[in-house]
Amino acid sequence: METAQKYLNSHSKNRELLQRTIEEFELLISKARERFGLYKEYEKVLIYTALRFCRVRDPKLESEVKSLFESIYGDVFTNLHFTNLHAVYVTPNYLAFVFTFERKLRGTYNEDRVYGYNYHNYVIGKNLTTGKLFLHKVSYLGHILDYEREVISEYPVIAYIVKSDKPIFTALGYSYDIELQGETALKEAIGNTAIGNTPLNRVRVQGDLVLEINPIEQYFIDIREQIRHQYANLFVSEVLDRLANLLSDYGLHVITHNNDVIIRGIYRYAREKRLEIFRVLHNIILKELDLTDIDKDLVVDSNYCGEWTCTLLIVDKEIKFAIAEIESFFGSGIFGDPFIPIVVRVYIRHIPDKYIESIYQYAIKHISEVENVVRHGRHVIQYFGYPRTMFFTYRVLNRDVVFSVNPLHLACTKWIQITHPEHTPFYYQTPRPFAFRIHNVENLLINRENHYRIVKLIKQLGNSR
Repeated sequence: METAQKYLNSHSKNRELLQRTIEEFELLISKARERFGLYKEYEKVLIYTALRFCRVRDPKLESEVKSLFESIYGDVFTNLHFTNLHAVYVTPNYLAFVFTFERKLRGTYNEDRVYGYNYHNYVIGKNLTTGKLFLHKVSYLGHILDYEREVISEYPVIAYIVKSDKPIFTALGYSYDIELQGETALKEAIGNTAIGNTPLNRVRVQGDLVLEINPIEQYFIDIREQIRHQYANLFVSEVLDRLANLLSDYGLHVITHNNDVIIRGIYRYAREKRLEIFRVLHNIILKELDLTDIDKDLVVDSNYCGEWTCTLLIVDKEIKFAIAEIESFFGSGIFGDPFIPIVVRVYIRHIPDKYIESIYQYAIKHISEVENVVRHGRHVIQYFGYPRTMFFTYRVLNRDVVFSVNPLHLACTKWIQITHPEHTPFYYQTPRPFAFRIHNVENLLINRENHYRIVKLIKQLGNSR
């Protein structure tokens, strides 16, 4: 860091702080270079950081540092509040910076009192394909202190060399990194699914693309739960139709809306009628709502009936389980209108497996392996496995129903390939099927990045017509 020494002679102000900071960062760079061979780009970034911490700004050096970064990351980095720098961590492949900002509370006599600190955490990494640096902001870096480290200095800036990239992986939202660890990282993550050990079982595959790896069974769990959800909606719709028809047979004018049957008009001032209406509805539904054609074990049972509400349960008597609830209560009237509606609402508690098992078995029986394509940003993910979506018709609740199933997890059974215009293509042939979901590396700088990009676009295109 000899080039930074020239600033000592030209900056008499804060000379002692500058001297100490330069020595600290010089030691940090030499130790990191000795430990794992520090990237040359990181050395220049650290020099720039040391000077900015001491309020020294060199336009030429700043221009050089900006050119090291991809896109607008250089603009974002050089506009950070370096005087608030608290700590610098160097790992084999990353730089991490922690900035602290006081949280102040104005007291009774207008004095500012510090009652805590905000921590802003940034990570710098290197794109191994382009050789350029990127900058991400992460929510937490405290766990970095749980790893083996070497203390370089604790004043004026905390400076540590951390001997593993694992804490940075965790901060960025994954556990493995294929570009740094090779294909064995993905193989290990897939292997974890066989033993059920899948906490944060995520792999950074390419750029900011992260795959969350789960057992293949998760794909089929998604199918079952989506069928359950669609059956629940059908069941509610069926019960509502039967309730509406039942009450209409008694001459009541009703409408259905969402999960409600609405009976318009009960005179809000006729107290004696208002208190009896629930009991009347309760008895009609209890005695006459027949659901045995849906399942022979379904019965309607009384739960509670008071002055302001009544509830009934739809129970499967075989498994002694309440799958739904019917509640009657007063709705909201219109201001000044003497009449208020009564609402009969149907809630689903839980649909047991016995009601959807035949639908689920039919669905998985007709699944075949196909080649799938998913686009995530500019990443194109191709894989051979089970389909992303499926449609099938099944007779349920006495009618033919089209089910649409879109599992939250994707399922790869043979191979996966990922391409991106700025990254090396990735191909992997899997030894065992696995389910996966797509995520991005954690980056809290999205809003600020977009701001700088828009400003840049205005400068380039703002005057063009």
